[in-house]
Amino acid sequence: LYAVYSTPQIPMVSPEIFYQQVQEQIENIPVPKDSPHYSHYRRYYLQQYQQHLTQYREMEEDFKLNKGPRLNWGALLQGLGIGTWVFVAVLT
Repeated sequence: LYAVYSTPQIPMVSPEIFYQQVQEQIENIPVPKDSPHYSHYRRYYLQQYQQHLTQYREMEEDFKLNKGPRLNWGALLQGLGIGTWVFVAVLT
C-alpha cells in the first residue's frame, strides 16, 4: 500500500540545476553566435527554462498546500484491476 502514495518531494529537477543545464545547451549550440539562428535556439532554450520554472513553482505550491503524501488513485485502481484479472485467471 505504501507504493500507492505520491512521493513527499517534488519529482522535478530543481530550477538551479535546470538553469545550469540550459546554459550548457546554449553554449553548445552548433551555430555561430552572430548567426540569426543562434538567437532562435537561445530563445527556445530560455523558454523551456521558463516553462520548467513555472511548472516547478506550481508543483511546489501544491506540495505546500497538501502537506505530505497523497493517495495516487491511478496506481491504486490499476493495481486493483490487474489483481482482479490475475484472480479471475487463477479461478478459471
